[in-house]
Amino acid sequence: MAMKTTRDVKGVGLSIPRPDGPEKVTGQVQYVADLKPRGLLHAKLLRSPHAHARILRIDTSRAKALPGVRAVLTAADIPELKKKAPTRAHAVLAIDRAVFSGQPVAAVAADELAIAEEALDLIEVEYQVLPVAVDPLLSMNTERTWSAENSSSWLWTMLVSTEPPSMELISQRP
Repeated sequence: MAMKTTRDVKGVGLSIPRPDGPEKVTGQVQYVADLKPRGLLHAKLLRSPHAHARILRIDTSRAKALPGVRAVLTAADIPELKKKAPTRAHAVLAIDRAVFSGQPVAAVAADELAIAEEALDLIEVEYQVLPVAVDPLLSMNTERTWSAENSSSWLWTMLVSTEPPSMELISQRP
């Protein structure tokens, strides 16, 4: 007897036997998440807790010394980042400044997930927190100061004013 397919079944409420059904319901099928190939490494990212901060120092020596850690990377370890990322926000790892909260600052690869998480705790990052423009109305009452480090690094200096912004100031906004 041939197996029925959806094209062969004429009617509503008829069940169609699924060839992989018994294996799925008994847990015998291996899904991608179940596969554990040899040499598999687990990666975790250390993320910036600040919305805008200059990275003054990253010390990864303690994380690299942890048994089971295979690699610890920062932007300094990947010189291609500065050439290929169109803006700081697009860089895989923060280059010298975090431009949004949660931006990856370092990456760890380890034999086990728990080891990678422990290595993140051993990485020391020193930040200089910079001002953030979070209020759109207050941001309209600002003057901008351009840091010449590169064209994508803008530092907003908040100036509280009771006067509405001039049209000249508005036209200069990026």
